[in-house]
Amino acid sequence: AEVGRHLVTRTHPQEPLGPFLTWIRDHLHEPLTLTRIAGHAHVSERSLVRKFREATGMSVLGWVNRERVNQAKVLLETTEHRVADIAVMVGFGSVETFRRHFERHVGATASAYRAKFR
Repeated sequence: AEVGRHLVTRTHPQEPLGPFLTWIRDHLHEPLTLTRIAGHAHVSERSLVRKFREATGMSVLGWVNRERVNQAKVLLETTEHRVADIAVMVGFGSVETFRRHFERHVGATASAYRAKFR
């Protein structure tokens, strides 16, 4: 399958999984499990985990959470949506999970981050 091939070959030096990572980014707002992501890539979960770490240096779900935080940062900078709504919009299951990941990746609360852009 097309996506599975991207997991094996390094077709984009900057982003070895190019189209595959784009698919994940396009679906961040949805529940993304290893099973679903591996199914989309047409590989086993074990192969996905190994190949993804080799290509990115990160775990699959660690990368997903980082990308969700990145999307949240854009929404905090450019919209007036409530933090709780942004948490849902970017795919975190709860506000608490969102806050924990946001603070870990950014080093500030979502509210403090937003205040810097007002």
